This record gives sequence, structure tokens and C-alpha cells, in this order.
Amino acid sequence: FVPYGTVYFNAFANTAGTNNTDVPLFASTSGKSNTGASARQTRFGARLEGGRAGNAKISGVIEADFFGGSPVHELYKRADLWNAKGLEDFIQRVAKLPLLAEPGTAFNYSISDDVLGLLIQRVSGVNFEEYIASHITSPLGMEDTFFDVPTDKMDRLAKLHRQDEKGKLRTIEPIIGAYAEPGRGLPAGGAGLFSTIGDYAKFAQMLANGGSLDGVRILSRKMWELGRLNSLGSTANPLHSVGRGDGWGLFSGVRLNVADAGEPGTEGTLFWSGAATTHFFADPGEDLVGLVFCQHDPFDPFGLFTRFRTAVYQALD
Repeated sequence: FVPYGTVYFNAFANTAGTNNTDVPLFASTSGKSNTGASARQTRFGARLEGGRAGNAKISGVIEADFFGGSPVHELYKRADLWNAKGLEDFIQRVAKLPLLAEPGTAFNYSISDDVLGLLIQRVSGVNFEEYIASHITSPLGMEDTFFDVPTDKMDRLAKLHRQDEKGKLRTIEPIIGAYAEPGRGLPAGGAGLFSTIGDYAKFAQMLANGGSLDGVRILSRKMWELGRLNSLGSTANPLHSVGRGDGWGLFSGVRLNVADAGEPGTEGTLFWSGAATTHFFADPGEDLVGLVFCQHDPFDPFGLFTRFRTAVYQALD
């Protein structure tokens, strides 16, 4: 799959127990970028932007499964958000929870993109998963990207792993409610998409191309340009993938300063990672995208993504 610019990708998966040799499906949980792109489409992006939906990571709500330590994080865990019966039930649970900070004052890894998914649903008038399918994945030809994996494709689902006390990889249950079976979990805007690495490369290439792919425009040129600017202002802190040298745009993380980041790259590169140790970056300046999809918990324990990006950029002429 190299029909556009330069694409580097690798996938590590175990589909043991089946005879299927097709490309495996991964729990990418990199759905934040799809949600961010959906919210900035010209059909109704201005209506969302009027409410400052763009600054998703400084809304004051949090995500309690990966970062914690405060009483507020404990309340979010007890709310059992990922087992809500749908987005409307999800937001009713969230509405009863306190904010960790005043909106616009602090960056926190959060469920803001999941809330944004419900806003897209209400403004567009169609279910969020249907909107993603009709306005993002289907136009881009992403035929193997779903919130619920169809029954006839379940045997391609890669297994999630964790190392035991002896260092051996063991399969584990899904994390943060990212259930593949229809009828379980919810179409969360920040997590839960299942995809192949080839499918997600199409989405990444669309971002690298300036918002279009194969003549299909997903984002207007000016909205794409706005999405590559840092929306955090002075609120960013060294948390998760947004740290020194990086910021948060309207779709994903964005590289602001290559020297501060401490690795080779290009300013304006869009990137993000998924909880199951998946990662993508889209570099418009080099017409380059890179993807690594593993299925491992905890997240990237061996620094694979930094080494992968470094190796890719070192190989450029």
C-alpha cells in the first residue's frame, strides 16, 4: 500500500486460533483524529467552533483510566462511563461529575473527544457512528474500519496482550470498553475504532495531503490549516504524548518545535497514539506518513514509537 506519498508502517498481531490469512483488524483507539476531522467539516464545523469545541483537551473533564491520583479521577472511574448504553446515557453520567479544572485553564488527557462525538451526533442529526461512516471512512475507502466489527470479520481481530510476571505475552480482555462485538460498549469519539493499518494509512495520508485523498475532500483547506495550529496556548504540560516541543491542534497532537522534541522530524507534523500501543504520524512537509499498530497493554512500554520515528527520518535523503 504505497499509492500516494511515502508510507512507512508495521503491524504486530496475533490472530492465532483461526485459519484466516487476511490483514488483521486492530483496536486502534486512535479515533480522536477521526472525531476531530468530523467536527471541522464544512457542513457544520462553524456551529461547533462557535462553542469552542476545538479546545477539546482543555475542557475540564478528564479520562481516568490512564492518569489519576485525585478524588475526581476516582469519581470518573466509579461512573463506569464505558459501559453506558449509548452516547446519551454516557453524557448523562458525565453531567453528574465534577470538572478537574476550569475550562481553558489546564491540559488534561480527557474524554472531551467522546463528548464531541455526541455533539456531532446532535448537530448532524444522525448517529455518530453513521456520520463517521458516511463522511470519513466510506469516502476515503476505509472498508475495514468500524466501531463494531461485523460477525464475518471477527476472526481477523488481533488479540490484545500483556506481559505476565515471567515476561511472557498473555492475551487479555479489551481495555476501556473497546468491545468488538455489536451491542457492547458505545461509539466513543476518543476510543474504540477497529481498523487495519492499511485503512488508517488512508486517513493519515488525507491529513498529509491537506485534507483530501484521491480527489475526495474531507476537510476544507483553511480548516485543515487551522487544525495544524496549537490550540492549547500556554496550558500544555508534559503529559502523555503532548510534551516538550508538541501541542494539540484540532485533530491530534502537532509537532511545534523539532529541537525541543529531541528527535528528527518536521514542524507541523500531526500525530497521535492509541491505548493499545498504536501510533500514526502525518508529515505534510515530507509527504510522509508512518504507522505502527501493536496490541499491547500497557501503552508503548519500550519506547517503540520514538525509535520508529527516528529510524524513518534518518532514512530520508
